Amino acid sequence: MTIDFIIKKYHRKDVIFKHLHLGTNLPVFESFRKYIYREINHMGCFSIVLKDIKLKETIAHCLLYPWERTLYFGFFYAKGDTFNNVQLMLDEIKNQALLLNCTNIFGPVNLPPYIFGFGFSDVIIDDSIFAMAPTTNPKLIDHFIAYGFQKQQGISHYKIPMLPVPYEIKWDVRSADLSNPELWKKSFLELQLRVFPPTIQITPNRAKTFYDMIEFIEEFSYNAIKFAYVDDTIIGLGWASANPYDLGENGKSRSLVLFGGAVEPEYQAKGVLTQIFYSWIDENRKIGVTHGESCVSDDNIAGKKLMESWAGKPTRHHVLMRYVIN
Repeated sequence: MTIDFIIKKYHRKDVIFKHLHLGTNLPVFESFRKYIYREINHMGCFSIVLKDIKLKETIAHCLLYPWERTLYFGFFYAKGDTFNNVQLMLDEIKNQALLLNCTNIFGPVNLPPYIFGFGFSDVIIDDSIFAMAPTTNPKLIDHFIAYGFQKQQGISHYKIPMLPVPYEIKWDVRSADLSNPELWKKSFLELQLRVFPPTIQITPNRAKTFYDMIEFIEEFSYNAIKFAYVDDTIIGLGWASANPYDLGENGKSRSLVLFGGAVEPEYQAKGVLTQIFYSWIDENRKIGVTHGESCVSDDNIAGKKLMESWAGKPTRHHVLMRYVIN
């Protein structure tokens, strides 16, 4: 059966916002609008929408944004998750990549990543609604491979209970001063950039969204950014964001997205991150936070062992896909 369709390309933020719910099972709340609008501005996002002419309905949708020579895609939707509809959208994504002189296509990376996350699901143990953990039909991965995409990276999610655990206090650990982030912004960004492996630096241009992230944390959770110091010099950090789908009566999140941490090489494997994490637990469980969820790249064996040492249990697994344009 031949489908007659038209292709719409949208740059208006309100129109883009209206279509995003098609490409995720995570609710797109009105309270997210300001954060999404800023991402659209930061990254130069636009949406591609395929509409069936006869039925007057959307058959495919995708958010696109170029960075250097890569065209990123997110919020991917194909009606019925059929290969035909997937192929129609991928053909158009490839056309857009060629127009933008991009040499490869990568995703799905949804924006803002601290809400909508990244990757297609291939293992779903827990399908509950949780920030940064979208659930998609595993068939999409097969369809993308059939089109010519390759699996670029796998990411495991772990659920970690906020339970009291005795720990040794060896390091000078303090909460970040959110009222004056300029004091620590440079150290916060540079330490992660230097220490994090390239495989977990998934979403580009994050430095520009620094203040958006701080605002989001303050709006939906309590302070969950900590630093470890030696002689007033930052040698390690750990931070978390809110799960805005699990708010208490006070409007603050009862669960957290544990983004992870970074420690200067000479202080690694000396209990810095463990003390930061257990101090999180002490503070957050007292205000009603029950658990956190964190994601770890498949090749980060040390990270997986750390999650397990904190009683983390796997909840889901995602895959990121790449297409190289010849």
